[in-house]
Amino acid sequence: MLGKNTIVRPCYGLAREIDWLCTHMRADSYTQRTYKLSLAASIYWIWRERNARVFKGISTSAESLWSKIADEVKACMCSWRRIKPNDENRRLVRSWSVHSSILASS
Repeated sequence: MLGKNTIVRPCYGLAREIDWLCTHMRADSYTQRTYKLSLAASIYWIWRERNARVFKGISTSAESLWSKIADEVKACMCSWRRIKPNDENRRLVRSWSVHSSILASS
């Protein structure tokens, strides 16, 4: 998930990841919104997977779970418009395979 968000650092546990988020992602840039969205989607889908396993005895593969998370993040990203067309945002759009039409015209 970090790589998709163009963040280069080791992955932390959930509590430490949230601490890092609160310290480093305080503003509301496109990169920060995308990271927050991907973390929230990860927590949501992992929690759903946990509940399906515990209460229904159903499990899905890690690949399927990742696909659900990525699809949700991409769908939200595609709904955003007029994103500042800087290099960082272009890298992020490419990393998530989102169409560049969400970037504002220069």
